[in-house]
Amino acid sequence: MNSDVFMITPEGSGLRLDVVLTQMRPLHSRTRWQEWIRKGLITIDGVTVLQPNYRVSLGSTCSVMDLPDPTPCDLTPHPMNLYVHYEDSDLLVIEKPAGLVVHPGNGTHAPTLIHGLLAQCADLSGIGGVQKPGLVHRLDKDTSGLMIVAKNDQAHQGLSRQFAERSMEKKYLAFVVGKPMPSFGRIDTLLGRHPEKRLQQAVLTCGGKQAITTYRTVKTNGKISVLECGLLTGRTHQIRVHCAHLKHPLLGDSLYGRGVGHIRQALHAHRLRFCHPATGDIIELISPLPPDLQELWDKMDDSDPQGQ
Repeated sequence: MNSDVFMITPEGSGLRLDVVLTQMRPLHSRTRWQEWIRKGLITIDGVTVLQPNYRVSLGSTCSVMDLPDPTPCDLTPHPMNLYVHYEDSDLLVIEKPAGLVVHPGNGTHAPTLIHGLLAQCADLSGIGGVQKPGLVHRLDKDTSGLMIVAKNDQAHQGLSRQFAERSMEKKYLAFVVGKPMPSFGRIDTLLGRHPEKRLQQAVLTCGGKQAITTYRTVKTNGKISVLECGLLTGRTHQIRVHCAHLKHPLLGDSLYGRGVGHIRQALHAHRLRFCHPATGDIIELISPLPPDLQELWDKMDDSDPQGQ
């Protein structure tokens, strides 16, 4: 059993209680939070709230008490050769290869990253549940790069809080079609499920959730550019959708950019900076480009390196 207390921030003021809980504690689904609210497990300023649509106020104290213990994982470990950038008793940061699905889901039958992690690390946080032990965040199947994994529930909660508060710095290298002008900027939109194409996300004029991506051009030859993208939010397919929104889709992105120019979406999570949830130390890790993207980088004409 566990408890959790946090204060309602300006970003959450006026929103539904179930929405705020999903945003602030994204380890659990909105449906699960609604169930727990109706069971009387959530209080606002000491008063039990039973309505998921209750509107919270700035500065109110939300207490989450006595949530059920996490369900044990029932997946079978599958040995994989996973490169570890950092590991201690609380967490590890691994290099996810392109083409590997992060966790089991509908239509996924082959071993996933989670199966490999279970073979490599016996003690993973149980908060993620049966299918997602240890997972604090995820990368798309064809995205490569740094992923952080929690070994215990305390580390999981601390890392998830950094994601929710946008204090964890995540940088990606994105190879895109063309040359964005200006060469740097900030994309701030609403992002949600595409109204017609249910497998896609889309920039919306109303509804959805705020999505913020920063970018700067680090290399270009006019036909292809490499952008360093920063995520201030963590929406599904965020960089892919925002690059397509700029009319500069990712190379190889068959869902948002017709898959031109590369065998897979050319996106790599190359830098991660966060506060260790137990020690308070700042940890910064950098992942070099994998061979396929390094080859693409080397083939680019470097006559205009800064995209000016």
